[in-house]
Formats: sequence, structure tokens, C-alpha cells
Amino acid sequence: MAKLTVVPTPVGNLEDMTFRAIRVLKEADLILAEDTRTTGILLKHFEIQNKMQSHHKFNEHKTVEQIASRIKGGENIALVSDAGTPAISDPGFMLVRECVRQGVDVECLPGATAFVPALVASGLPNEKFCFEGFLPQKKGRQTRLKELAVEYRTIIFYESPFRLVKTLTQLAEFFGTDRQVSVSREISKLHEETVRGTLEEVIAHFTVNDPRGEIVIVLAGLKDKKEKKKAIIVPVIWIILLFFCFFYIGSFSYSFICLGLEEIIFTYLIIISSILVFVFGILKSAGLIFYKEGYDILCALPV
Repeated sequence: MAKLTVVPTPVGNLEDMTFRAIRVLKEADLILAEDTRTTGILLKHFEIQNKMQSHHKFNEHKTVEQIASRIKGGENIALVSDAGTPAISDPGFMLVRECVRQGVDVECLPGATAFVPALVASGLPNEKFCFEGFLPQKKGRQTRLKELAVEYRTIIFYESPFRLVKTLTQLAEFFGTDRQVSVSREISKLHEETVRGTLEEVIAHFTVNDPRGEIVIVLAGLKDKKEKKKAIIVPVIWIILLFFCFFYIGSFSYSFICLGLEEIIFTYLIIISSILVFVFGILKSAGLIFYKEGYDILCALPV
């Protein structure tokens, strides 16, 4: 029975091509390629002479129905991208979805993908992780980073070498400069490199050493779920404290009219302690002070 076969190709080293992938490409009636020039080099290396057709993000939405129909008509079609597994931050998803919708068989071969070796080599926890691929360029980028700031699993991004330092700097803003990160580039190639450390350290490295090649960023998540809950709860606490500050200020204004001297002094002390708690909390959250014992004592005053 005819089917669509998704064929991973090497992300750098041609020796990573599997025997099965070569056989499937040789037997296919048609090979869909993200870039026929890039795939042409691969096919020539393995002496594959089958017909190719361009299939990329700019035309796939127009051709998926036609391709699915051709497979239903009896053609075996193979799908490849420039490197790695198609549909993983590459064209292919729309075609697979359309084939599934039309009841066409889809098979994906196991094989190369950039983020798996980068994750394993990072030394960061990999029993649970989330793959983000490329972050949005403009719209939704900061919103997504805010959402990921409370993610406790290891996070994986793809990035261009031209945007790497900018992206790492943004990650430092949202996740903190001391968050552990691993950056892998040129995976499986001659000049493969993995740089590990805090975001601050890795930013300093790539500011001096211009990155080249495709980039995989592996970022540590929050240390545990308790830290995640804390990250969500802390802003709520400060909103409540701010409310009480305004409440105390209102009470203080009212006391000048309706209360005696002792009540005024007591209300004044409460307001001062609340303002100190709020100011110290903001400074501590910003990392400007580290006086934890004094902070805890001040927090107890309004209670």
C-alpha cells in the first residue's frame, strides 16, 4: 500500500544516514525536499537518482491536498528536510495532518534530530523536558517567555547564530542571570562545540566569540515545583500588601479627624511598618538586598 514516509537526514555528518533511510529514498516514486539543492547533494553522495519536488513553508499549504491525493492514487512519497527530522521546526506538519485527515498511511523513520544530542550532552536534567523550537520573532515573544519563567522542566530552544546573544540576554532578563544553560552548535560536524554555565557566563563567552552554525539552547527549569509555586504566589502577596498600605493610609487620614493622640501614633507606626515591608520586599525581589533575617522580622510587624 502506498504511503507517506517521513525520512530524517543527517544534521551535519553524512555518516549518520541510516541504511533504511537510503533504501526508502531509492524506492520512493517522489522525494519532497525543503531545498532541492541541499537534498541534491545528499542524494548524489548516496547515488540516489529519484525525482525531487520542492516542498517548503512557502508552498506546502497549497500542495498538501494534491500530494495526499497522489499517495491515495498509489504513489510512494518520501519527505525530507534540509537536516534532521521533517516537521520538527521544519516543513512537514501540514502534509502529515492532511494525510491523516484523508486516511493516508504515514510512517516516520527514526533518525537524526538536533535537540536530542544537545539535551543529552548538556548535563541538565532530561527525564522531563519541553521543546519550544524557535521563539516567536516579535508578537507573543515576551508573553511566551513570561509563561516559561515558571516552567520547572528543562527547556529547549532552536536559534540562529545571528540572534543568539540577543536571545540569551532576554532569557537572563526573564529567568535570572544565574540560571544554568548549555548552548550546542555545529552538532555532529567538525567544529562541534557545547558551552555550559550560567546565562551570564555563556553570554560573556559568545559576546567575545562569534557563534556560527545552527544553535540549540538547553535551559534549566526551576529547581522544583515548590519554587514554581513561589514564583506564582509572590506577586499575589505584594498586591495584597499594596492594598493594605492604601488601607492604612486611608485609616491614618481618618484618624486625624476622629481618633485621639494614642490611636494616631499607633496607626502611624502600622503605616510605617507596612511601607518598610513593601519597600524591602521590592528591593529583595530585585536582588538589591539580601538581608533575609531583617526582612523576616519586618514581615512579622503588620501581623
